[in-house]
Amino acid sequence: MKEALNLKSDSYVVYITGRPGFGKYTIAKSLEDYGFITCDNQLMNNPIFELLNYDGYAAIPDYAWDIIRKIREAIFEFLTQERRNSYTLTNNLFEDKGDRELFQRVKQVAHKRGSIFVPVRLLISKDEG
Repeated sequence: MKEALNLKSDSYVVYITGRPGFGKYTIAKSLEDYGFITCDNQLMNNPIFELLNYDGYAAIPDYAWDIIRKIREAIFEFLTQERRNSYTLTNNLFEDKGDRELFQRVKQVAHKRGSIFVPVRLLISKDEG
């Protein structure tokens, strides 16, 4: 597979989206065998979630999401400048306006760094869920 992706001369930004529990992180970690670095959405969220003592159910205050957006933008700025590696990003998208904007932002990061953008949306049918 390494030859098919031509990892020596191309860099990639793979963006895996899907609902929780669909395997985004598992797939991202498996791509590490091919030289990808995983940038899971929890990398951006967890610093704030930990400080909130977030239990996975409580409402997250708007000010916390504002800080998470700043963390995300700092990571995106780094990825724009760090062009030596290929990355796999993951996210749980709900198809709203903010998610579409985030998708476009990740695509823009890939473009700015001269990487091939590979969006992957994971779906599971009701029969398999």
